[in-house]
Amino acid sequence: MANVVFDEQSAERIAKAVKWVEQYSIDETTDPDSQDDPAADSAGRTVIRGTFSGEWAKNTAKDVSFTADNGDSGTKADVYNYFADVGESGETSACCIIQAGSEWILIAAECG
Repeated sequence: MANVVFDEQSAERIAKAVKWVEQYSIDETTDPDSQDDPAADSAGRTVIRGTFSGEWAKNTAKDVSFTADNGDSGTKADVYNYFADVGESGETSACCIIQAGSEWILIAAECG
């Protein structure tokens, strides 16, 4: 097998590609093994299935609770609903949220 040597630029490009594939941001300063966020073991997660309580009016924010693949529970705060009134007073409803840039937004939910 041939001996391969990488210069610094090649090593940086390879590291960027690997981090992109693993869904890590190249500028990320947090430890991907951190348990501060239950979704940390799936760093880069951009879609979450969760629940919210009560009614969720269009153009308002709510907290969404979820359970990560590892079984830990968490909450995404101030998830924004741009679309329609959903949910039902006094009830817990299932939903799906997505991260768009630094903002979490509602993309699907049970309607009342």
